[in-house]
Amino acid sequence: MNQTAALLMIASGAIHAVVNAVVKAGGDKMSSRALIDGASAILVMPLAFVVPLPEGAWHWLLASTLVHFCYLYFLIRAFEVADMSTAYPIMRGSAPVIAAVVAVLMFDEPISWAVAGGIGLVTLGTLAVALWRAPDRRALGWALATGATVAAYTVIDAQGVRAAPSAASYFVWVFMALGGFIACTFAVWRGPVFLSTARQQWKPGRLAGAPVAAG
Repeated sequence: MNQTAALLMIASGAIHAVVNAVVKAGGDKMSSRALIDGASAILVMPLAFVVPLPEGAWHWLLASTLVHFCYLYFLIRAFEVADMSTAYPIMRGSAPVIAAVVAVLMFDEPISWAVAGGIGLVTLGTLAVALWRAPDRRALGWALATGATVAAYTVIDAQGVRAAPSAASYFVWVFMALGGFIACTFAVWRGPVFLSTARQQWKPGRLAGAPVAAG
């Protein structure tokens, strides 16, 4: 079970890196995210007919959707003002420590000294790579804000999975809620720019949406 969990975490990290690289390379990043998350919502929608409703986890699902919205906005702003090689390690490097602290203090999650030490070493190593070429204050602020929201939705989703009838139930519905909300909000926000981007980037958006749904 531990090996399976480790492999899933590595796969999830790789998927996130690929998807964020697509966003960074895209012209209008908010429109790119709308395409990706909208595609992921459509791809998982058929599964809603075969999994139970996430009874008992609706409040976690709502919280996750709102935090993910903040996360994606902060992510886009960070990518607008900093290179991915600098911003992404700060985002992902700061998140594990924040998530561990919140989980332990707020939800009484057990943690051993070995696990805490491992989290600290991974975080320090990741941040050291990023800070070798330290970003300016604005870029650092957006990257750290992104890391904080990554930690927040990690903790929220962990509680949501436990409250729902099954993990599949929770994740299917959270991807539909998140994808639909983000796609509609960002598309309306960008207006004509989104329509132009959609015509040019609908194929990359669809392809990037598939691993998001799988992750």
